[in-house]
Amino acid sequence: MGPKSFTRWADHFISELAARQHGVVARWQLLAAGVSVKQVKVRVRNGRLHEIHHGVYLVGHAVPPPLALEQAALLACGWQAVLSHRSAANLWGLLPYPASAEAWVTVPGRSAARRGLHITRAAVPACDLRCKHGLRLTSPPRTILDLASLLGDEELERVVAEALCRRLASDAELKAQVEGNERKRGVAGLRRVLDLAGGPRRTRSPAEQAMLRLLRRVGVTGYEVNARVHGYEVDLLWRSERLVVEVDGYDAHSGRVAFERDHLKLATLTAKGLTVMPVTGRQIRNDPIGVMRWLERALHAERSTVRSGPIYGPYRSLDDPGRACGKICRVRAMVLHAQREPLRLEDVAEPEPGAGQVLLRVHACGVCRTDLHIVDGDLTEPKLPLIPGHQIVATVEAVGEGAERFAVGQRVGVPWLGWTDGTCRYCRTGRENLCVSARFTGYDIDGGYAEAAVADERFCFPLPEGYPDLQAAPLLCAGLIGYRSLRLCGEHADRVGLYGFGASAHIICQVAAHQGREVYALTRPGDEAGQRFALEVGATWAGDTEGGSEVCDPGEDGLPEPLDAAIIFAPVGDLVPTALRAVAPGGAVVSAGIHMSDIPSFPYEILWGERIVRSVANLTRQDGEEFLRIAPEVPVRTKVAEYPLERANDALDDLRAGRFEGAAVLTIRR
Repeated sequence: MGPKSFTRWADHFISELAARQHGVVARWQLLAAGVSVKQVKVRVRNGRLHEIHHGVYLVGHAVPPPLALEQAALLACGWQAVLSHRSAANLWGLLPYPASAEAWVTVPGRSAARRGLHITRAAVPACDLRCKHGLRLTSPPRTILDLASLLGDEELERVVAEALCRRLASDAELKAQVEGNERKRGVAGLRRVLDLAGGPRRTRSPAEQAMLRLLRRVGVTGYEVNARVHGYEVDLLWRSERLVVEVDGYDAHSGRVAFERDHLKLATLTAKGLTVMPVTGRQIRNDPIGVMRWLERALHAERSTVRSGPIYGPYRSLDDPGRACGKICRVRAMVLHAQREPLRLEDVAEPEPGAGQVLLRVHACGVCRTDLHIVDGDLTEPKLPLIPGHQIVATVEAVGEGAERFAVGQRVGVPWLGWTDGTCRYCRTGRENLCVSARFTGYDIDGGYAEAAVADERFCFPLPEGYPDLQAAPLLCAGLIGYRSLRLCGEHADRVGLYGFGASAHIICQVAAHQGREVYALTRPGDEAGQRFALEVGATWAGDTEGGSEVCDPGEDGLPEPLDAAIIFAPVGDLVPTALRAVAPGGAVVSAGIHMSDIPSFPYEILWGERIVRSVANLTRQDGEEFLRIAPEVPVRTKVAEYPLERANDALDDLRAGRFEGAAVLTIRR
């Protein structure tokens, strides 16, 4: 191999290695592959490598991409190093990313101090090791134990609450960390937060005493007090009827951890098939008749041991007896329990809005190709079980503490982006769509394939008038992603090609035509119906990706004119070289999907001429506000295929097979 060939090979090797390691390589890796020390120094001098730590380099750019600093820390500290403390908490989403991230690493032996690194010497058991984004890090329970030595009780309580709420850790796992590391710094603080220091919590609150007096007065029997079931202690249990009554006073939820723990207990017991009836001390005092009526119904009249007594009188009418008397409201939902399996129609507990959240009564939810990627396992890290759906049209039914943006009864839309930390460098520079801690509706957060949902009010949009629920749903993802893709084509892209003509393309075709652009729609070969549909909604020309057309006269190379830009909506990597060949010099090829099959290699000549290949990642709230303002001006008209909630699997199958034009939308009727 000659010097020039070896140089090209070395550059290719470094690029490939960096692509697998978040843009970072180590000198020992290069030397092991045959790259000499001199060649490494040459690349440092000419700016191809930028040293982050001794012997660890950032490839190509001086600004580190996401996770580069964490990867560099592991390479710098050796193969036994693991991310821990704040770095692990950042990756698990338990703490926001700091403005200037210094990596925290734990190593089992001695390690030299390194600038920009917090190095802790400790042996981490194998059971406390995890891998996320290809990085070794401590498990959530071990991470919380490490944080206990750094955080005050209040901040530590918030971290524990977040972990319990997201099921990253359980009470039992955290208790095991405390009991197995008695001498570790911070254990006392974690013990206080978990309420372990004083033994089990008091079970004879005034509210519980009042409930027991009420049961004795009415003559209810057959219950156990402070019984254990499925690993939890419950206040009252009718074992044969599988009924649990939890008596909650204010003191039971005096801390956020206790509040989150009780909600997790409720969800677990409900999932195990028990009926859970929470009752408050105020209800017992002010409406004992209503409490006993609901208890009687829950026990079933034919099996109830409740006897008639002086307490039974006329039942007081309430605006919502189910809520007022503590009865658990149930809603229907399509639930994903495992990827590559069909969704299941289930009755689940109605969600409760937390601080800053709104409870939504769902009317319609769009079916997106992203939902298909989640169900099919192409996107590999959803929370499970999961209620999918991120194009939610709903009305606000209730608001959580501090939520003031929307009034009860107002119609809103919920998109894919469901939460960001607001503090990372992407959020602080107007690029919240790239937030490293972002959480997504229907992926990290339960979505809209249900009769009810909760959402952070900051990430909800008021919907424009004039759009029925069915027609509004596709605007919230197909429309928003299409609009962001069109913006990334550039202002001077007068001729825009759309590869794949489905939910997103049929919306953005109308917007582009309204802006005076020429739209060229490209479908699968032989899809005459799709091509005619494209012409109906404003396309200048319609044909297929192989150069033919069922409805228009093709040019010599298929398209009648070179494109200024192309948007690829179909998740097919083979279309990238095809689009590059169709785009004129200076044009952009924008991949609009969240997932795509592998892109084949292609000759440099079709990229040369300052052509650009780029992707679209998520959306920003600014995108949503702009598009929902523009849509009525066009006006955008969406074509939808309607499916009832229980036929969500059919909608996904039809989307996979391309059996409808436009977008699929689930309608939710109670």
